[in-house]
Amino acid sequence: MASCSCCGEALFKHSAAAITHSQWRELPQHGTGIGRLFRWIGQPKKTELLYSHPQCLDDLSAHYPGALKISDIDFKYLQFGQENPERGSGVTQTQDTHPSLSELASHATMNISVNQANTSKAAVLETSVDSLSDEWLSSWLSPVEEDISQLVQRYQDGERQFTNKEMKGVTLVSQTLVGLSLNQSDLSRSNLKDCNLSESDLTETIADFAKFNGCTITGSLLRNTSLRDCKIILSDFYKSDFYQADLRRTDFYSSTLKRATLTLANLTDAKLDGVDLSLACCLLTNFSNASLMESILDGGNFEQANLSGANLTWASLKEVSASKADFRNSILQHCDLTKVDLREANLKGTDFLNSNLNEALSLENASYNDLTRFPTEFEPESWGMLKCSD
Repeated sequence: MASCSCCGEALFKHSAAAITHSQWRELPQHGTGIGRLFRWIGQPKKTELLYSHPQCLDDLSAHYPGALKISDIDFKYLQFGQENPERGSGVTQTQDTHPSLSELASHATMNISVNQANTSKAAVLETSVDSLSDEWLSSWLSPVEEDISQLVQRYQDGERQFTNKEMKGVTLVSQTLVGLSLNQSDLSRSNLKDCNLSESDLTETIADFAKFNGCTITGSLLRNTSLRDCKIILSDFYKSDFYQADLRRTDFYSSTLKRATLTLANLTDAKLDGVDLSLACCLLTNFSNASLMESILDGGNFEQANLSGANLTWASLKEVSASKADFRNSILQHCDLTKVDLREANLKGTDFLNSNLNEALSLENASYNDLTRFPTEFEPESWGMLKCSD
C-alpha cells in the first residue's frame, strides 16, 4: 500500500501535490523528509507528483517556496503560487508567505485544475472558479467529532475519561485539565497555549505538528505517544513519561524535561537547545543529529543512548552517566564534563575542544580515532581509552 509523502503512514485514499516551479533556494541540511526531498528535486521547472493525506498537505508550502498544487481525494488541484499570466489574478504568495487553506478561501478567484489520474500520462485540464464551496473547504479541514467546548464542560462536570477522541486541529487556551485522560486520541495540528494538563494520560496519543506554548504537563503519561514535528515552547514536562515516544524533529525551545523518562524515545533531528534535561532517564534514547546546545543534562542517565551527530556545544553534563553511549561525530565543545562517566562510550570523531574532559569520572575502554579532537594537553592513553583505526 502506498505511503503518505508527509507523515509516512499508509494511504487509503490518495491525494496528490504536484510541485512545479522555476525558482529554487537551498534548504538546511537537516529537516523533514519532505524538505530533503525538495532539495533533491531542486531542478528548475522540474515537476514531481507526491501523494499525501489531505490533512498533511497544508504543511507542504511551509517546506518549499513557490508554486504548489494541492489536490483532494477527487484530484482537484488547489494551486498555491504565482499568478497565472494567462488568467490574470490568481492566488499569489511571496517566498516567505505560505497561506493556509482558510486564508486562501477568502480569495475571490482561484486556479483549479483537474488531474485525469487514470491515464498513462496524466492530462491536466485547467479552469477557474469564483469561490470555494463550504463543502469543498470542509473536506480539507479535518472536522472535529466533538466540540471541544463540550469536552471542557464535561471535564468541569467531573468526567475525566475521553479515550480515543478525534480532536485534530483544536485550540485550547488557558484551560486547566489536570488528570485528563486522552489516551489513544488524535490531537494532530492542535494548538495548546497556557494549558495545564498535569497528571494526564496521553498514552498512544497522536499529536503530530501540534503546538504547545507555555503549557504545564508535569507528571503525565506520554508513553508511545507520537509528537513528531511539534513546536513546544516554554513548556514544563517535569517527571513526565515519554517511554518509546516518537519525538522526531520536535522543537522543545527553552522547555523543561527535568526528571522526565525518555527511555527508548526517538528524538532524531530534535531541537533541545537550552532545555533542562537534568536527572532525566534517557536510557537507549535516540538523539542522533539532535541539537542540544546550552542544554542542561546534569545527573541524567544516558547509558547506551545514541547521540551520534548531535550538537552539545556549551551543554552541561556534570555527573552524567553515559557509559556505552554513542557520541560519534558529535560536538561537545565548551562543555562542562565534571564527573561524567564515559566508560566504553564510542567517541570516534567527537569534538571535545575547550571542554574540561580532564575532570571526567571515567573514560575506561572508551573508543576514539584520529578524527577525535581532544582538549589541549589531554592524554587519552592515560585514561585507559582505546584507539581504533577506523
